[in-house]
Amino acid sequence: MTDEITNGIESRPVKDSEPGASGMDQRADLPFFTVILAQRESLAGLDQALTSIQRQEYPSERIEVIVVACAQAGAVEGVLSNYKNSIASLNVINVESNDLASGLNKAVAKSGADYIMIMEASLRLMSDHVLTDCTDTFKRTGANCLCRSDVEIPDGLNMFEQAVEQARLSFMGQSLSAIHAPSAEVECDPLSLGMVWRRGVFKKVGEFDSKMSPYELADFNYRLKITGLKSFLAPGLKTFSQPWSSLGLIWKSLLKGGRGRFRFFRKNGISDSRLVIAPALIVAFIVLLIIGPPLGDPFLGWLQFIASIYFAAIMIVSALIAYQKGKVEYFLSLPVIFVVRHVALGFGFVREWLDTVRVRTPQTAPPSSPERSGSAAAHPAPPAPPNQSSSA
Repeated sequence: MTDEITNGIESRPVKDSEPGASGMDQRADLPFFTVILAQRESLAGLDQALTSIQRQEYPSERIEVIVVACAQAGAVEGVLSNYKNSIASLNVINVESNDLASGLNKAVAKSGADYIMIMEASLRLMSDHVLTDCTDTFKRTGANCLCRSDVEIPDGLNMFEQAVEQARLSFMGQSLSAIHAPSAEVECDPLSLGMVWRRGVFKKVGEFDSKMSPYELADFNYRLKITGLKSFLAPGLKTFSQPWSSLGLIWKSLLKGGRGRFRFFRKNGISDSRLVIAPALIVAFIVLLIIGPPLGDPFLGWLQFIASIYFAAIMIVSALIAYQKGKVEYFLSLPVIFVVRHVALGFGFVREWLDTVRVRTPQTAPPSSPERSGSAAAHPAPPAPPNQSSSA
């Protein structure tokens, strides 16, 4: 059996050596990996991501790391300098803050590896044998894409960060990618979980779309899905993302996320009511509650009734999470975190929709005033002088 990609995509075959403790002696048989780190505005997490790659029990000469950086170039170079001696191939591609996709496309074009992993720089690999496990899963399943899974919340987070992560992982968190570690290699939807691909996948699916920020990867994985390429959950591909440390960061990130989600769903025609309609409805309720009194008491009463159901659901879910985890502190912070998540996504979603409507609205030129038109008629322009010959 070889690791040749299915569905007509070509890639270099990998021999059937087992890349465990004995397989590591046969380094020439192991596939090459390119790990691309997508660094957005903040440098938070980059150091931990690089450390998790550095610790991989995999031949360093068969790992290439490329950082696509939207943050300050000097600051990124300062972080990378700490890893020049421990990561054999480490490069950076600097791009504008709103054009991460172009950097990802350059990094993929530069790579000649068998497998390409792309991860947000806020993520870190949670074991030292992720690349080895990915190689095994590719061989056993014949997958074209491997999907990551979240792990239980690790130690070292403060209480607020733990609550933020619990909110994201819950069904009310409005996350596209909240899934816990699977115990088996099963086919899955790669939408926001796809993280490692065979090199040939990029030739068939195409490039990352710069208009989809911050959903470049989700858009790419959606196109991968509709082409019929196989994606599998990889039990060994466990990751963890550093949670936001304040309500302000949640608002800023999810406001941008709401705008990106609207563009992504509009482009691809996705109409998941939970992920598309719910945040926008919450914003609509807030607006209607503000302007509700002039609409009459019965209408306002219905709005208040629906709003009370929403807040009751939030309180119940928060209480259940606090009870299951044995931490009363969660009950104090989770309701606020849920509301901020939902409202930020909703405002971003609605704002992008309004911008789209505004662009589509035709701009008509204002009619000329009668005085101006009458004046123009009363004073016609003088006739143009006759053309003069150049020989005159």
